[in-house]
Amino acid sequence: MFNPFTEKIVNAYLARSIPIYWSAKFMKKVFNPESMIFLEDASDNSYKNVINKVIEVDNDDSKYLEMINKPLFNSENKSFWDKNFSLKALGLKFNKFLK
Repeated sequence: MFNPFTEKIVNAYLARSIPIYWSAKFMKKVFNPESMIFLEDASDNSYKNVINKVIEVDNDDSKYLEMINKPLFNSENKSFWDKNFSLKALGLKFNKFLK
């Protein structure tokens, strides 16, 4: 089974911005981790890493453009979506639920 996620990261992508996201590491299977800034945990070190990444991207237009133009899905993400959210996968889940 997969962990649920909210629309918030999708809204950030729709706004053509770089999401700064704190969630289960599972999200790196859903969307390309190179297209977001990910807070790993609640440790001081993780917060410092996020702050440093934001400063780095904000101060370097080429890094910003590289990150904002990363594809939302890499090959691992596409495989994950096919396995979990394709019509076939959803049909199997519905069938299992209805039995």
